[in-house]
Amino acid sequence: MRTTQTRAAARAALAAIFLTASAVAGVHAARADADPLSVADAWTPAAAASGATVPLYMTVTNTGAADALLRIRCPVANFTDKRVMDVGEGGLSAREVKALPLPPGKTELKAGAAFVQLLQTTQPLAAGDHFNCHLSFKSGASLDVPVTVRAH
Repeated sequence: MRTTQTRAAARAALAAIFLTASAVAGVHAARADADPLSVADAWTPAAAASGATVPLYMTVTNTGAADALLRIRCPVANFTDKRVMDVGEGGLSAREVKALPLPPGKTELKAGAAFVQLLQTTQPLAAGDHFNCHLSFKSGASLDVPVTVRAH
């Protein structure tokens, strides 16, 4: 009788462990599948020589709460910064900012608006070239984004 109770208790314990592990795995899978940030159409114009400064454009879609782009790392540039266009005393001016706000919905990083700047490129960028940039966000999320080099 005691052996039967022990086996039943062991089976119940194993079932509880299995259910808990399955639930935890399901939560992690749901988080991975439900990433609220995505990037499309990331591109930069061609640059004939290294040492150039070129813009990086993209469309960021945010299906979650408001977030912000904090850091961009690209292997083809020594530095990057984030810029917004302001109307100053002499006309339009690109002002560096610490973060680019990403409200829910689509945000286009494009000429005449907010954009990323690649500074001191490490190589010439020819139309058709591809590279990846790593984006870090205020929420703690990060994305590796494929970038295409286009002719002007």
